Amino acid sequence: MFLATAIETLDHSWASVMHGMQSPFFNVFFKYFSVLAEHGLIILAISILLFLFKKTRIQGSTIFFAVAISIVLGYLAKFAVARPRPFWDTQTDYYEWWLAAGADYSSSYSCPSGHACVAFAFATAMLMTFDKRYGWTGFVFALVIGVARTYLMRHYLTDVLLGLVFGLVSGVLGYFAVAAMKSFIEKRPEGKFSNFLLNFDLKSVFEKKQ
Repeated sequence: MFLATAIETLDHSWASVMHGMQSPFFNVFFKYFSVLAEHGLIILAISILLFLFKKTRIQGSTIFFAVAISIVLGYLAKFAVARPRPFWDTQTDYYEWWLAAGADYSSSYSCPSGHACVAFAFATAMLMTFDKRYGWTGFVFALVIGVARTYLMRHYLTDVLLGLVFGLVSGVLGYFAVAAMKSFIEKRPEGKFSNFLLNFDLKSVFEKKQ
């Protein structure tokens, strides 16, 4: 009972802060910024592009697996928790604040935030595989995604926080999955597929055409 009340208070207090920020500019900005993590499609496309270059193959593979894992875990959790969206109850503050934020609708369950799962999985994979001087920047992206989802009243704050946890776990799982596959492939480099993974580089294809 206490925990439920604490969560409700936290969610409502944060949503009230987000409502205080609402403006036509932020309504548009957060709506379209959220598209960057929509179903993980753009990030997955980027990861595949990175995979095609030998220099960034590990980074691309790790991001791909991290995000894929986060999508699966996120959807499973959504149906297990089955939490309604904040704006579904038209008698609450959330509904009024959702209207003020542009009324961006969704018919799926709320918890955890799928966008947060994807964004934090991406950020974790970046941190673990990219140069530490800029690998942390993925978390800036993920935090803005998290704010966007609560600003638009598509999610409660606790939906985003759970998405953060799922994203972190997915990023770590993706990292170790790729490390295990890399070790396996390097011990068996004679196969055609192994040779492709170890040596193919899209850059060399362009250089040959020139």
